[in-house]
Amino acid sequence: MPRFLLAALFLTITCLLGAPARAQAVPMLTGGTLIGVFFDQLRGFAADLEKRGLAFIDRGDIAFGQQQILFAGIITGLVNQFATEYAKALDNTLSTFSVGEQAVFGDLREQVAGIDALIKGGNTIAEARIYQMQSSANQLLDRLPGPRYPIVYGITAADLSPERGENPSDITIIGFHLSDPRLDRKPPVVTIDGETVPLPGLSLLEDRLGVQLPAPMKAKLAGAQSACAPRRTVSVEVSVFYLDKRLLRRPVEKTAGFHVNVYSSPDRYDVVIMASGTRSTTSLEDRSFKLEPPLYAQANCGHNKSVSAQIALPANAQEGMCRAEWRDMNHVVDRAQDCRVGGTVATISGTIYARDRNRAGNCPGNANGYLYASGTYKVPVETRTSVVAPRKKFNVRAPLEIKTGLDLGPALVNTTIDVILSRRGCQEPLDRMRIETNVVAARTEQSSEGGGFVGVLQNSQLRLVEKAP
Repeated sequence: MPRFLLAALFLTITCLLGAPARAQAVPMLTGGTLIGVFFDQLRGFAADLEKRGLAFIDRGDIAFGQQQILFAGIITGLVNQFATEYAKALDNTLSTFSVGEQAVFGDLREQVAGIDALIKGGNTIAEARIYQMQSSANQLLDRLPGPRYPIVYGITAADLSPERGENPSDITIIGFHLSDPRLDRKPPVVTIDGETVPLPGLSLLEDRLGVQLPAPMKAKLAGAQSACAPRRTVSVEVSVFYLDKRLLRRPVEKTAGFHVNVYSSPDRYDVVIMASGTRSTTSLEDRSFKLEPPLYAQANCGHNKSVSAQIALPANAQEGMCRAEWRDMNHVVDRAQDCRVGGTVATISGTIYARDRNRAGNCPGNANGYLYASGTYKVPVETRTSVVAPRKKFNVRAPLEIKTGLDLGPALVNTTIDVILSRRGCQEPLDRMRIETNVVAARTEQSSEGGGFVGVLQNSQLRLVEKAP
């Protein structure tokens, strides 16, 4: 029995895997490297890549996550084929092989390094680049001298929800030798969740198989999805036919079976943003003051008497003014008074002048009177009012990214933003976040309670992004 190389990796949505703190580096290859150790290191690199892909899927970035899973499958398929071809030389160092074989091993490492460079870009990779990597991997396998058997590296899937309409490649199966020219390119059999895809829905191009799902099958997949549950996986079974021809044996048609799980559609979220704050406005209000009690002055005949006082105004007083006047005077021939505000101090002063004695030398009476003073000033008064912005609702696809203004207006002294995230159509919140800040213009960053996304608030602009694993 030939050894079939199943490089397609299984995805599950029931396990929540955290990403490694640091991605593994592509293993080095020198003349003293044991080939078996090199293969094991490449398998470890592929396993790390798969783990990271699952972490991205758990965060909702299904497209990028599945691409990493696919690349892990390409690496696994390459390594397994190489390990099979050189099973009797795993303990040999690189330097013991021929120059041509050393070049092939070097190309294997370069293939993995190329995949690593693509992944480190951190964005969903264009299909053309994926197919380019697949083509390079297949060319590398064709350089090996041994027999060829089918390999399924993995699957890329478009959004399989019914509202997306028909797509000639709802699912693309990527592999190696998916059809055998000796069997007139007999097409594989593809089964989705136990239901076989009709032959007209299959399109075979080299080592890629495009699968178009009939509308009833899409509707069935959508109907099996609960609103509050994570996106379900779809079971894909692939049977590939090939001709097994060995020395001194009659060729026999055989079947290689593969099983892969893919997501039916990316997560969709309902996001509600509620923002409120306190607006501070300042106005100047009038205040008054007066001299209490009034100043009393008494002067003998032919003399005068001066009096003075100061009144301290509040430290925040502005635009102060005042006036002074003498009242209840007796035997006063003249008077003077003054009241002025300097800074936050009102200074009052005044003088009365008594009558002179008459010709007989008699004094009609000592002069006396009361000096009154009053004035006004203004003080700034802060008024705080509550402000509530209109509630905002967003319907977005994973990965989550929203940019929006808060519409709270100017002069805010504090702001509270509540964000509730739920799966579309589900009333139960999936995650939530609250941002509270006293400086709206400053940059404030806050992670959600569940750790799934982060919010950044600055200058009344809110940005929500899904956390990268």
